[in-house]
Amino acid sequence: MMMKKKDFVVGLDIGSKKISGCIGRLDKHDKINIAGASSVSSKGIKNGIVIDIKELTDSIENLIKQLEKISELKMSSVYANIAGSHIKTHIAKGHINIADRDNEITRLDISRVIDIAKNTSIPVDRHILHIFPSSFIVDDQFGIKDPIGMFGRKLEVELTIITALPSATQNITKSIRASGVDIEELIFSGFATGNAVLREHERELGVVLVDIGAFITEIVVFWDNNIKFTEIIPIGGDYITESISKELKVSFEYAEFIKKRFGCVSSKKIPESEKFILKDGRWQKGITKKYLCEIIEPTLNDMLSQIKSRIDKLRFLKKVTFGVVFSGGTSLMEDFLEVAEEILGMPVRIGTARDIFSNRENVNNYEYLTSIGLVKHGLLKKYKRINPVSLTFLDRIKYKCKVFIEEYF
Repeated sequence: MMMKKKDFVVGLDIGSKKISGCIGRLDKHDKINIAGASSVSSKGIKNGIVIDIKELTDSIENLIKQLEKISELKMSSVYANIAGSHIKTHIAKGHINIADRDNEITRLDISRVIDIAKNTSIPVDRHILHIFPSSFIVDDQFGIKDPIGMFGRKLEVELTIITALPSATQNITKSIRASGVDIEELIFSGFATGNAVLREHERELGVVLVDIGAFITEIVVFWDNNIKFTEIIPIGGDYITESISKELKVSFEYAEFIKKRFGCVSSKKIPESEKFILKDGRWQKGITKKYLCEIIEPTLNDMLSQIKSRIDKLRFLKKVTFGVVFSGGTSLMEDFLEVAEEILGMPVRIGTARDIFSNRENVNNYEYLTSIGLVKHGLLKKYKRINPVSLTFLDRIKYKCKVFIEEYF
């Protein structure tokens, strides 16, 4: 069967060091097939903030060309991520009286109460990325997930709303469009990565996703199948690389290679006799792996301690049933899980892509997890398999128009 361009969704993970992309579609069995993946060096963006629009545009354009070559398709639009310390989580509440004479709650009532909660809680200088209803209350009856069709006089809602700086979203959007493609939606990175790596029962019963990037670490709490909390810590894998570079007096690029090739996080388990050779230009020398591990340990332990302090402050920590799922290259270092579990005092695992298949060997690499999550979100939205109340504001307006037409015409 010939594949058509409209069948595919493209996800772009725009990071400070790399831009990764995937292209995927649903096959005839409703399985997500990742048909291609590629990555390029990233320029013009740092910590989620665009610092040079032209450089970022060129980087995106380079990746788009690679994906087009792989897929033999012309790209027209993409789903892209956004990250950085400017991302904030807000808890918003609102209520309305049901005006209909038979007191039956409709989709319009849901939209009205969400809009009231949003408009009374979110500052005008924030851009809304996602709205997640935590719970609905009908006539003081708590814990209602979907009140449409129910009867009641008063409808209340509690929302978790993810926002970003408007300038950050505008500059990323401009860079993407300048590369020659349109943007379908900007998605919070933590939400996209969670789409790729978390199991359904983890999202339902409570789990913490920790994505360790180059410069920042995202902490995202999922519970009741929604995001409940996010926090960004301004420390990432590059801080470990900097420590290696300074201590061994090698270039940052070579230190990154050493970290990926020989990095370990528990020096007590490494024998003194285990060595590797450093080669930088014309000189070379032997270094024990234990010594390298002793360089890495303090920075990593500090990072994990900061993560633990954030998690320990969560008011609903007892609802986190499944512990912590890590993603990012740092979490792949030798003995990372053992050390992380010891410091956090919770069960931990490494996140891998779920519910996808691909004939491409490199797709399961950690660097594609976020872009896979973006593709998954785009496909679910494309085929109307996503809850409308968790859409962005603009998409909810489109959805309400669609519902109105379906119901009355």
